[in-house]
Amino acid sequence: MLQDSQLRQEILDKCEVSEFTALDLMVGFLVASGEVSWSTKGLKVLLTLRNKENVPMVANCLHILYGYHPEVQPLQPADRRRARVYLVDLPEKISQRLLEDCRMAGSAEEGGALFGLGDLSSWVNINCYLTALYLECGRLYSNDDYRLDLVLPCSEQRLDELREVLSGYEVRFSHRFKEDKLTLSFRKDAIAQFVALMGAGKSSLEISEFYVERNMNGDINRRTNFYTSNLDKSLGAAAHQIWAISMLRTLPQWASLPRETQETCLARLENPDLSLTELAARLSISKSTLYHRIKRVTDLADSLDTPLA
Repeated sequence: MLQDSQLRQEILDKCEVSEFTALDLMVGFLVASGEVSWSTKGLKVLLTLRNKENVPMVANCLHILYGYHPEVQPLQPADRRRARVYLVDLPEKISQRLLEDCRMAGSAEEGGALFGLGDLSSWVNINCYLTALYLECGRLYSNDDYRLDLVLPCSEQRLDELREVLSGYEVRFSHRFKEDKLTLSFRKDAIAQFVALMGAGKSSLEISEFYVERNMNGDINRRTNFYTSNLDKSLGAAAHQIWAISMLRTLPQWASLPRETQETCLARLENPDLSLTELAARLSISKSTLYHRIKRVTDLADSLDTPLA
C-alpha cells in the first residue's frame, strides 16, 4: 500500500515554486500554520512549521514574492515527546503585504486578530493551496485501508472555506473539533480525488486501483458464497431424492408408480450430479414436470419413513 512518505515525495517532486505558484502556496501555509496578531506597528504573522522539508519552500516563496530572506528559529517544545517546530516570525511590513496579497481581511478581537480568505475558488490555485495544506498538516494512513487527515487550527471559518472549495470537486470529508484542533478526514474515493487535486497522479491512481481491486474481490466473494450456499442446498436436495428413489425401489409401492415417474426416477439415479434443469433438458420434459414427479416419490418415501434395506 502507498505510504505517506511516498505521497509526500511525489508532491515535492512535482511542486515547483515560482512567481506563478508562490502566493497560492503561501495561502495554504498561512491557513495550516499561521497566526496573526496585532503589534504597536500593525499586523504580524508568525508561521509555526511542523515539517522541516517545508522550511526551504516557505523561504523560497517569501524571497520570490518580496525579496525577503526570513530567519528560521528551530524550537524544541518543553515536552520532549513532541517534535521540533520551526518558527518564521515576519516583520510587520512583510506581514501586511502578505495578508493584503492573500486577500485576508483582518479584524481585532480581544487582543488577537481574525482573518478570512473570502471566495478561495475564485482566485487561488487549488492545486498549490491543497499541496501546502497537506505538506504542513496532512498525513496519509495506510494499514488495511486508507485514511487521509488534515489537522488544522480550530476554526469554523476554515471549515466553511474548505467545504466550499472541495464541494466544487465533489470531494466529501468528515470533521471533528477536539481541543484547539480541527481534523478533516477523507476516506475511500475522496482520498484519490483529494490527492489528484494536489497533482499527485501516480499516487491517486494507486489508491483508486486499491479500492477497485478490493471491491472486485468483495464482489467475487459474495458471488462465491451465494453459489456455495445454493450448491449446498442443491446437493442436499439431490441426496434426499436419491435416498427416496433407492428406498422405494425395494418396496411394493414402487410398482404402483406410473411408468413415466419410474423412468424419471431411474434417470435421476443415473445422473445424481445434474441439476433439475439439466436433467429435464436431457429427458425432453419441462422442469416443472420433472420436479413434480420426483416430489411425489420423495413425499411418499418421507411418509413411509422406512430405512434402506
